[in-house]
This record gives sequence, C-alpha cells and structure tokens, in this order.
Amino acid sequence: MNLGEFEVIADSLASGVRSGRHLFFIHEPENALLNQLRTSLRCGKQPAHRLRTLNVNELAESLPNREATLRLKEKLKDHLKQIRSVGIPQFLVLTKPMLLVRYQIGLSPLYEHYLADGTCAIVVLPSIPTLDLLEGLPNCITVDVETIRKPFPEVGRVESPIIDLSLTL
Repeated sequence: MNLGEFEVIADSLASGVRSGRHLFFIHEPENALLNQLRTSLRCGKQPAHRLRTLNVNELAESLPNREATLRLKEKLKDHLKQIRSVGIPQFLVLTKPMLLVRYQIGLSPLYEHYLADGTCAIVVLPSIPTLDLLEGLPNCITVDVETIRKPFPEVGRVESPIIDLSLTL
C-alpha cells in the first residue's frame, strides 16, 4: 500500500466512519506519513494528541539477551497501555521496529495492549536498499531483501537475521 491509498483509509478512520482494529506496514518516509495522519485528523476534527509515535529503539536497555527481551516487552506493554488511554479514534506510528524482530517479540504486544475498536497502528518498516547500495557493499556482506520486506514472521517461527555477514576468504 502506498501513501495515497493509505490516505483514504486514514481519513475514514479519523472521521469515525471505519471501525475495527487496524494494523498497517508502510515503507514510506516517516515525515510524509506523519504529515498525512495530521491532515487526516484535522479533516476528521480530531485533536492532534490522537496521533502518537513510539520509537522502539528508545525502549532498549543494555542487558543480556534474555533480560533485554523481558524488559523490552515490559516497557513496550507499559507504553502501549499509556498511549491507548488517550482515547479513540487514534493512530500509533511505531518507528524503528527492528528490535522487536531481533528479540523475537513480534507484534503480539500491539494486539494484547493497544489495538481495540477505533485504533490504528502503523509500523514504519526500514527502507529497502537500492540496487546501487547493494552493489556497493563488500563481497563478504549479503542482504536478504525478502527478509526486509517481511520482517515480522509468524508467531513462534525464527527467521534469519536481516543482514547476513558471511565471511569469504
């Protein structure tokens, strides 16, 4: 889905026409997305505080992997509950989500602690590297573009890392 197609959905959500729980994955610049959502809220006569952003990287702590996973889940849960209390309709833009993939947390916290009728979560995915960028990398680095396109695997399934550093001698 591109930003133009998403505009129609965002406008209907902001005006209260469309109910339900909505989760979108977007490969668009964050600023363009936020501007679009602000416009949709204005058109729907909704207050600006109904648009919230959450940078997952800001929740990270330097801990051993197991503790980091538990702590990240806990902090994410607390933030989502706090954001959810703002009221509906509302938009949550989740930026820098790759730690959720790294620690195999997935998107279940969004469903458990945030998404309800009248809410919308938008996960801003990392941009896909261009062919020029990929050709400029050393031979020892390979990038699996398909993994970047689908960073959130099914529950319980472990995926390979986004960037695979394979040393060739």
